[in-house]
Amino acid sequence: LTDPGYERAERMFYRQIADGWGWLCPPEYNLGDESRFTVRGEKDLCFSETCIADFRRFVREEYGTIERLNEEYGTGYGDWEEVMPISLAQARETGEVPAWIDHRRHMNAVRASLFPIAAEELSGAHPGAKIGYEGSDDPGHLPRTLALAGVDYYQLARAMTFTRSEEHTSELQSH
Repeated sequence: LTDPGYERAERMFYRQIADGWGWLCPPEYNLGDESRFTVRGEKDLCFSETCIADFRRFVREEYGTIERLNEEYGTGYGDWEEVMPISLAQARETGEVPAWIDHRRHMNAVRASLFPIAAEELSGAHPGAKIGYEGSDDPGHLPRTLALAGVDYYQLARAMTFTRSEEHTSELQSH
């Protein structure tokens, strides 16, 4: 998600959508229904070279010094190039929960950064169209284990111009 080639492809995709559908002047562009930030239930995403480099930038901005990061994580990294995101399983095994939380926070920031890219490309064809998604990450109908997906609604709300929640009455009544 942090690869410049991926961003270029996303921009091209949204430009094609705008070119194909913009003449209809839709009031909104829905970027997905059930748009969860997991892949086949996996909550720990993006360990590519570009994501790792971006994660290092993220934690460097957060902590300022490698010493502060080591103090928070309980680690002994010598420099930023040694710092790696970890999975939830690794955090449970090593006790480095703050490192996993930072990884999720970083991935939430990466996810939220995709909405302005879509908005920029789509608004060229239809200024003022709302950009967002619907029906996901809603704690009213998700399995409790997806709470560990760590959705940052504040970041998403700043990145999108609409969202819709789906109300599943039968599930809400069963809890």
